[in-house]
Amino acid sequence: MIGHVSLGELVAPAETERAGSGDFIVLSMTSSAGLVPQSSIFKKTIASRDLSSYKVVRPNQLVVGIHVDEGALGFSGANQTGIVSPAYAIWKLRDADRVHIPYLDRFVRSPQAIEHFISKYRETAERRGKLTHNQFLALSVPFPSLSEQRRIADILDKADALRTKRREALAQLDRLAQSIFVEMFGDPVSNSYGWPRLALGDLLSGIDSGWSPVCLDRPAEAEEWGVLKLGAVTSCVYDQQANKALPQGVEPVPSIEVKPGDLLFSRKNTYELVAACALVETTRPRLMMSDLIFRLQVRDEAGLDKTFLHALLTNPRKRAEVQKLAGGSAGSMPNISKAKLLAMKVEVPPIALQQDFASRVGKARRIRASNEVAAAETDSLFASLRQRAFQGEL
Repeated sequence: MIGHVSLGELVAPAETERAGSGDFIVLSMTSSAGLVPQSSIFKKTIASRDLSSYKVVRPNQLVVGIHVDEGALGFSGANQTGIVSPAYAIWKLRDADRVHIPYLDRFVRSPQAIEHFISKYRETAERRGKLTHNQFLALSVPFPSLSEQRRIADILDKADALRTKRREALAQLDRLAQSIFVEMFGDPVSNSYGWPRLALGDLLSGIDSGWSPVCLDRPAEAEEWGVLKLGAVTSCVYDQQANKALPQGVEPVPSIEVKPGDLLFSRKNTYELVAACALVETTRPRLMMSDLIFRLQVRDEAGLDKTFLHALLTNPRKRAEVQKLAGGSAGSMPNISKAKLLAMKVEVPPIALQQDFASRVGKARRIRASNEVAAAETDSLFASLRQRAFQGEL
């Protein structure tokens, strides 16, 4: 069995150092990758803001973001210096010779640690729960010898690297569809191949709207009805797991149930994420669209293949044009109306060429499906290794 120590025995508050007029890289905390340069998330830093009150992070310090219950914490790199929001807490190791940082970093972001943070949250009148320093430091840390910490971290690093390779393979297959699209149809915005351009409304029989009742804060079970969240389409790949269960006693609306072959479109989101489009290949039953999602109904005689239309609307250049249709008042998420969407011009190559494209993409998707299974198995293996590692069973 592994011995345990409290996190408070390993870390202490770091001396607060403000950015002042210094020139630092702005860092942001992410749940998936830990502490990263803000420019890698938003493609730019918030240089126009007054950063003088931001906190300086030195190498090998533990940074705790606002949403610690979602895993927003982690150590800075051995050569990483930057600044973070004044709202973040920064901790230093009490004795660096006792701790292998990659080991502790993985544990404080593990499901076991997150479960502890969630259990310690207390609701406040102002907003979500707030974790006190004492509650944070009370985390019980499995604490083997330094050599054992290194061994465990090395095993988890290798397993995680395999997961990364699997995800990269999936991303490459996703990009393949767009590569085939550009090869066959050219840039849709400049329309270099001179395809006819028609109003989308001339090609659709209608646009269905969804419904957003108050739902439970969990996904629907197999036999329950659920409502899709925006995350079901945000990546432009349909994700049926992104749903919330419909409460008992609330009648479902079967007419807006999602079916295989549906083309779903996010009408409302942030400017970066609005106009996401996902083609439903397979789906579990009893999932309904939310009112932030449209279903595009293509006319049978329109000469328009859904696989082609999906690729067209998710082409980065075309999607940027579609996003320009979004409007909204200050402080609200931008919204694309049905009228503007129906009036939008789309490029329509010959149907035979569209179907050839769909056939080629279909082969790539079948390869992707097999890779997705392998990726899921790798994720499961990593989760098992991580759980066993922090229970002294690895």
